[in-house]
Amino acid sequence: MAENCREVQEWVEEEVVTSVEEWVERREEKCEKRKCKKLCLCCNKWFCWIEVIVEKVVTTVVTTVVKLVTTVVCEVAAVLIDVVNLVGSFILGIVSGLLSLVFMIPFLGTLLRWIYEVILAVVWRLASIPDVVLGILGLFPPKLLHVRVLVACPEGVDVTDRLARADAWVKSVQQIFLDRANVRVVPPSQPFRMKAGDDGAFVHQVPCGDAIVQPCGAGAFWDDLGFGPVPWYEQTLLMENMGQYLDSTRRILKYGAPLFVFMIDDVKGPGGCSLGPLADYVVVGLDSEGLTVAHELGHACGLWHVKGHDNLMRSTHSDSKLKKWQKIMLRASEHVTYF
Repeated sequence: MAENCREVQEWVEEEVVTSVEEWVERREEKCEKRKCKKLCLCCNKWFCWIEVIVEKVVTTVVTTVVKLVTTVVCEVAAVLIDVVNLVGSFILGIVSGLLSLVFMIPFLGTLLRWIYEVILAVVWRLASIPDVVLGILGLFPPKLLHVRVLVACPEGVDVTDRLARADAWVKSVQQIFLDRANVRVVPPSQPFRMKAGDDGAFVHQVPCGDAIVQPCGAGAFWDDLGFGPVPWYEQTLLMENMGQYLDSTRRILKYGAPLFVFMIDDVKGPGGCSLGPLADYVVVGLDSEGLTVAHELGHACGLWHVKGHDNLMRSTHSDSKLKKWQKIMLRASEHVTYF
């Protein structure tokens, strides 16, 4: 939280304060170039310099106020997080566990989860309208996306190579999201830590018994209804969150909820699969590249397939570029937040 607050403060100073200072400099240059009216002893330049002095005073005040407001907002947010941590987390954690159990009921539970996910996605996108306006104006303050890679480990398989590949995925996704949308990809960590004493690592390995091969497209939705391996995904997330009240709460409230990347043996066809806003996890075949992981996370954040040979969201992606509207959409996701 503190680190992202510092980043936002730096961004404010760079984007807002610098713009005001450049405007004052242009005013000074204009005053210097203004011709002196000798009949009134250059009185026209007197007023000009008075304007510049006033503008510098205003700039100082604006700079101070903006920095103060940013600091206060960060401090208030930190206090609110502590309050949630101390007061509401236990109850919300219980609610989270109960809802997770309901959502694991084949067919009916999944339908309820889909409705729930869509409603909250709409709510948080409406709440992000101010951020959308900033994006339309070309302003993109630094935001966060919490991601964890869960490596499926079949019995008798050496996981060393899988863990190394997962680390490479993380580095690739971090670079893409930072360069294209000014979104810093971080692991779920304090105060949103997965487990007490957790090291905040990006990658966890989870046992899965047999190798998992996942279809995509309509087959993925069919499996999500309870007729395939998808219940294992939800069961795994439930165990990951068991007793971890605050992260469970985020999964229920959805604001800043982590996205989970399941590394499985294979995804038939595209190499990766996402249910979009209907789930907070994606599945990716272990032979896929980091670009595919970023593509699937884009789906989970509300982006869809587009044309353009160099676009990240092209169905057969080969580059990581995003259009401005895609950047705005991604940053408006309930998963992409300021803390």
